[in-house]
Amino acid sequence: MGLEIPEEFWPITPIQTIPPPLIITRPHPDNDDNSRDDVLVEGCVTPKSEEQRIKIPVECPGAPRKPRPTLKRKAAFSSQLYFKVTKTDLESVFLLSSTNVQSSKKIKAGL
Repeated sequence: MGLEIPEEFWPITPIQTIPPPLIITRPHPDNDDNSRDDVLVEGCVTPKSEEQRIKIPVECPGAPRKPRPTLKRKAAFSSQLYFKVTKTDLESVFLLSSTNVQSSKKIKAGL
C-alpha cells in the first residue's frame, strides 16, 4: 500500500569521481637559486599568472549621457495627408439600392 515505484524508475546511484591532483611548480624555500620542485596541490587553484589577471584600463570611460526628454504631445497627423476621398469613390463602394426592389420580400437561405 502506498507509493510503489517500478524498478525501472528507481533513482540511479551516482558515481563518485575524484579529479587527479594538480602538479604546480613553486620555488622551494630551502634553495636560494631559482630551481623549482614539483608540489602536489589538491583541489581547485586560482590562476595567478599575469595573463589571467584583470587588466587595469588606461583611461576611465566617459560619463553616461542624460536621456532625451520625452515628448509630452504626439504629433497630430491629419488623414488628408495620406488619403483623399472623393464622393465618386464612395459611390463606387456603396451601391444604392434601387427603388424597384420590394422591401417586403425576404430571401431565406439554406432551404
